[in-house]
This record gives sequence, C-alpha cells and structure tokens, in this order.
Amino acid sequence: MGKKRNQSLDSTADVTTDVTTDVTTTAPLTEDGTTSAPQAADVTPQTSQGKETTSQAMSIQQTEIKNLFADTLQNPMEEIAKKESEKRNFITVDQIKSIIQNTSEMFGCGTTAAKTAIILLFINGAANKGTPGSLMVEVLCKETGELLTISKMDLVYQYNRVTGNEYIRRLAEALAPSICEYCSQNGLSGDLATKLDNRLKSRGDSKLTALEKAYAHSFCQNLATLNLVSPRMEKLLAEDYNLRFNSKNKEKEKTPTKKIQKGQEKKKNQPKVDTTKKEEKKSSDKK
Repeated sequence: MGKKRNQSLDSTADVTTDVTTDVTTTAPLTEDGTTSAPQAADVTPQTSQGKETTSQAMSIQQTEIKNLFADTLQNPMEEIAKKESEKRNFITVDQIKSIIQNTSEMFGCGTTAAKTAIILLFINGAANKGTPGSLMVEVLCKETGELLTISKMDLVYQYNRVTGNEYIRRLAEALAPSICEYCSQNGLSGDLATKLDNRLKSRGDSKLTALEKAYAHSFCQNLATLNLVSPRMEKLLAEDYNLRFNSKNKEKEKTPTKKIQKGQEKKKNQPKVDTTKKEEKKSSDKK
C-alpha cells in the first residue's frame, strides 16, 4: 500500500513539473535573458473595437436619416403646411354642417329640428363621457308634424362618420356660444347649474342668476365671454373643472393593479372537476 502511495505522489510531481516547464518555455524572454511570468490574454482591445464599430454604425445611420430629411428642413413650414395641422383638436364649420345635414337626412326632418336636438342633447350632458348613449330628447319636425326621438348614440354615430372619432365634446365646445344663448332665451340651465348652486349654498354665497345658469355647462370653461356674464363665472367653472380632473386622478390611483402569476390564469379557465364520482368509485372498489 505504501509503495503505491509513493508512486502516485511521484507521478503527480512529474505532471506538475511538466506543466510548469510547458508554461515557462512559452513565456517571452526579457532583456537579461530570463523568462517573464506568463500574461493573460488581453480582451480589452476587442471590446473597445466592438463599441467603436457600433457607434460608427449609429453615426452613419443618423447621418443618412438627416440627409433624407434635408430638403424638408430647408423649406419653411408656411410654404407646404398650415400651422393648424400641428395639433388638430378642433372641428371645422364644414364638418358641423355635414353633421347637421346627416342628422336631418337620417330622421327625415329639417335642419332646424336637427340643430335643436343637438343643442338639447348637450344641455342634458351628452358631452360628458359618463352620460350613457341612451340619453334621448324629443323634437317636433315642422315639415312632417312628427315627434322625433334623437339619442346621444345617434349624434355620436353622425359625428364619427364626419370626423372619424367619437369625441363629441369638441362639437359642444364649438357650439358653446350658441348653446348658452339658446338657454338664455328659453330660460334653460346648463348641466352644471345644480352642482354649482349647491357648492355656493354650502359656502354661504348667493345662488346663480338666470344668466349664470345659462352658461353653467361643463364645456364652457374656455369661453372668452365668461367675464361678461359675471365676474365669478370663469372662476366657478375653472374650479369645477379642477375638482373633476383631480377626482379622476385619485380614482386611478386607488384602483389596484392585479398581477396574474404564471399558471394562475390557466387554473381559473380550467373547468371544475366533479370529485364525487371518483369517491363513489373508490368506495365501490373497496367493497
């Protein structure tokens, strides 16, 4: 046993010597003729070269893109496009005319009945996102003598046909001066009149006047003539808008986001297994 152990140790020593000799012979010589310690392979130049290649490719790409738009950058915007096209958040007069005409044709009535229905829908809150599409108003068609029922859904449909979107608040904002004047002439109140009155009452302030109620709409906060109605009207509508905007943000913050773990969704979708039959079968087998 002892001999075998010595032999194994000797063989290990031989291996160690051989490895050392191989390494030293491959090492470079110094000026005095001695061998220096082996150095590890330097990978840094390859990495830096890779980075340089990537940055060069990106630089070439950016130059090509810039050259592609060189003629566009040289021409002033006024010569090719209108500045209004920067942000299209309004509705044109032609589009309003088309919506009225389409609504008139849809119900087989004159444009006066169609325009009255649109105004009444907005007075009753059709511009608000939370108002259901089933909101309806009734108008008399003088041409036929029929009583027509027009809903918010009908207005959204005609608006979408003309504009390509369903944001009917833009139409309400465009018609705001006419809607307010219609309310003033007919003694009607805006969709915010009751809410603003209650808020003023809680503060001990005087209630809204008839003219203020006619302008108390959720889409009138940007009207330039609000100060002519009353000194406080612009402030009241701005305050209401901020309260509504902040409450929406708080609701979003409160809503918890559910994270579905892997395999959880599959378990929910799997049908429930009836275990009663299996238990009955086991009991019958035992018997």
